[in-house]
Amino acid sequence: MVEKKAPLTTLRAFAAAATDLPDARLRFIGDGPLLERTRAEARRLGIADRVSFDGAQHHRVVREALATSQVFLQHSVVGPSGDAEGLPTAIQEALASGCIVVSTRHAGIPEAVDHGVNGWLGAEHDLEEFIALIGRALTADPQEMMDAARQTAETRFDNAVLLSRLEDVLRAGLG
Repeated sequence: MVEKKAPLTTLRAFAAAATDLPDARLRFIGDGPLLERTRAEARRLGIADRVSFDGAQHHRVVREALATSQVFLQHSVVGPSGDAEGLPTAIQEALASGCIVVSTRHAGIPEAVDHGVNGWLGAEHDLEEFIALIGRALTADPQEMMDAARQTAETRFDNAVLLSRLEDVLRAGLG
């Protein structure tokens, strides 16, 4: 719940995108200086009953949450102090869990999220675009994208796969 993760933008975009989807829920896991402000904004928007704020949790709880989620939202931005993401572990874990990722074209995120294949990417701070992308994720037939998300994690981020590729390169160099 920090500036570079823009939780207020995520919350506002969810509220707008899920207006006609009463079963849609948003779950924030994490702690930080924007937690109380984001919680207050959920009340102001009238969606507090559809949003949970779980605070910091053990990694096991995060994995369980991802395993039961269809869509993962992370509106990453360069914060006012210049703080930025790299390639967020949370996005890699979401893909590994088969979640459709809706995020931003920020730092290393486009290395993991292929727009229209395993998720969607929008511009930083573009609330209207993020609303539209969340709407697509919540109303699309998810299975193909969920399968692509899992495949992305297996081929790009699985340590065993990456080590095997490295060994192949080293063998070819020695041969």
